[in-house]
Amino acid sequence: MQRRSIGRVVLLFLLTLLIYVLLWKGDTYLRTSSGPWELEFSAEGDGTPILMVGHQALGITNTVLRFEGETVSQEPRTVRFTGPGIDIPFGEVVFFDTTYLPGTVTLDLFGHVVEFMKRTLVIDYREHAWRSGETIHLDRDTLPCWELKFDSDQDGTPILRIGQDALGISDVALRLEGELAPVAPVRLRMVEVPESLPFGRLVSFDASPLPGRLDLDLFGHRVVLTNLELLLDGTGHFWTTGATHVLD
Repeated sequence: MQRRSIGRVVLLFLLTLLIYVLLWKGDTYLRTSSGPWELEFSAEGDGTPILMVGHQALGITNTVLRFEGETVSQEPRTVRFTGPGIDIPFGEVVFFDTTYLPGTVTLDLFGHVVEFMKRTLVIDYREHAWRSGETIHLDRDTLPCWELKFDSDQDGTPILRIGQDALGISDVALRLEGELAPVAPVRLRMVEVPESLPFGRLVSFDASPLPGRLDLDLFGHRVVLTNLELLLDGTGHFWTTGATHVLD
């Protein structure tokens, strides 16, 4: 009787072990069978950076990103995104999830936010369908940065207008009541830290990845711009196109 009990325990253990091994092998196959993203970093003869994207299992070949106006010295180097801790020849890795290959990889490339997913390519927060053999031209004029317009009313009341096309934000106005700063309209594209502002003070600007987090002091009011919300003196507001916020 005791031997039978021991035999059943051993049999149950072996069956459990077999099921575990089969599940582990099945999960490993699902995680790795598609293979990783393969990106070739290189440069043209004039130094223009080139990124070529390929993924055989997804049928993606020779999709090229060309970064106009930028210069690097780079011999062709192919990087396979199989796991974390990978260095890339130019740009910066922003996000990395390769639990199930090819997974999702997000890079900051000369200010452009490029996301590689099985379903689609995302460039500067806009979806771009995969097309083998396509060359996509990116330049500084299309960077997904904050666009600020410093202006004033006829009575000199300062107004700051905010836009960010890639996020669908346009004509959000901050009106600084009780202040006087008559200025001619000035537009700033916040790609990097400006030398000065027409009014107010730049507290901080974390630009990686763009549009980044922009922190301003406007006549004592703390204004923070983020992808998700507008913070006015510590209070969050959803981005609403055409909205006017009065600060006094």
